[in-house]
Amino acid sequence: MQHDTVYAVDAPIPDLTVAEEDIQEFGSAFTQKEQHWKDTYGNYLNFMDSLQKALSLQDYLLLINSEETQQRDHGQYLLYTSVGTQKKPVGADLWFPRWYNRNVRIFANIQRIAEEGDRLLVIYGSSHIHTLKDLFTASRDFSVVDLSEYLSPE
Repeated sequence: MQHDTVYAVDAPIPDLTVAEEDIQEFGSAFTQKEQHWKDTYGNYLNFMDSLQKALSLQDYLLLINSEETQQRDHGQYLLYTSVGTQKKPVGADLWFPRWYNRNVRIFANIQRIAEEGDRLLVIYGSSHIHTLKDLFTASRDFSVVDLSEYLSPE
């Protein structure tokens, strides 16, 4: 792609606060969700990490950028959203909005540096791909090209 410039576009997780007493009120529910996360995603993420050594770089990148992997990775951020009640949705307010907002900020940083006609290569951690891809796809300013078009298996 012959890029001559690298930009840092990361953004900090915003401080969207939830009342401490609300967090404490639902502490046992958070603890249960944490155990469920470990049972559901802990082994999966360890397995995915082990594939870094077992697969070629090309195959690993194609795997972590696949739609199935992206859906599963994204799902881990939805696990805590049900904690709380309709009047006190602490699970929905605590983690996911912060994560989503961080990705929107990353997207906004990329929007600010992109100029019409630019070809961008965005390299980010795999847990960001689902949300960033959604944002880029929804924007009329960008055309998303799937990684597999560049890294087709031989």
